[in-house]
Amino acid sequence: MIIRLIVSSVYSDLESYVIIGLIILYQQSAIVYNLLFRRKSHYSLRSRYFLLSLFLLGGVTLSGQDDVGSWSTIQVKKIFDDKWSVRVRPIFRTRNNLTEYSNTSIDLALGYNVNKHLAFEVMQRRFFLKDQGDREFFFIDTKMSHSLSSKLSWKNTFRVHIATDLNRRDPELIRWLPTLHYATGNKQKAFVGLDFFYRITDVRQLIAVRYMAGYDKKLGAGYGLNIQYWYQKGYSDLPLRTSHVLVWTLSKTFGASPSPTADAGG
Repeated sequence: MIIRLIVSSVYSDLESYVIIGLIILYQQSAIVYNLLFRRKSHYSLRSRYFLLSLFLLGGVTLSGQDDVGSWSTIQVKKIFDDKWSVRVRPIFRTRNNLTEYSNTSIDLALGYNVNKHLAFEVMQRRFFLKDQGDREFFFIDTKMSHSLSSKLSWKNTFRVHIATDLNRRDPELIRWLPTLHYATGNKQKAFVGLDFFYRITDVRQLIAVRYMAGYDKKLGAGYGLNIQYWYQKGYSDLPLRTSHVLVWTLSKTFGASPSPTADAGG
């Protein structure tokens, strides 16, 4: 709270949220690193993972009044060469503390890698909503990555979020997803990150921030598992309300791929 008051007295609301978000990202990264990867830690490996679980699930305990939902997904990706790829990802969602079906959607994406540091992707997401009319978004992503060390990497995704609904009106957004990844082995990574939702339709304002932590593991033969925890905080009526979301993705990739099994965020 003190940091929020100091920062807001100097910067605008948007700048304040970005700065505070980066401070939280740094704090999350330090916690994950200290719990899991410090060689001289007095915690056993089992204790470190137990403490990390408390760190990830603590928000659910402290904010029990917020809803808990889930995204269950299967992703199939085809890599044609070192430049082009396509992927399909159906998503099944629940809400109301995991007890109620929410909706289903499907992602269709085309990706292009410029080099190992820069990539672009265009994705269509079509929602199938009961008694509400279908919902459709197009995402245009610019993805940048930079290796900080042999194990640590920093990634940024800038997303243009376009609503093309026929039966409803959703706001269009600019999104920024900074993430920090740590390779715990040759086939697995842990990561933390943020997702800022900035509305550009009608009123320009920051409408939500999503705090993320996750784990990505290659299982062999092109299969992979990605597990994420999100705490998303909404600052307006649309499109996100404050809630906790558990996300798991089982993926299958055809063609050699050095990339994680699934991207952070949604």
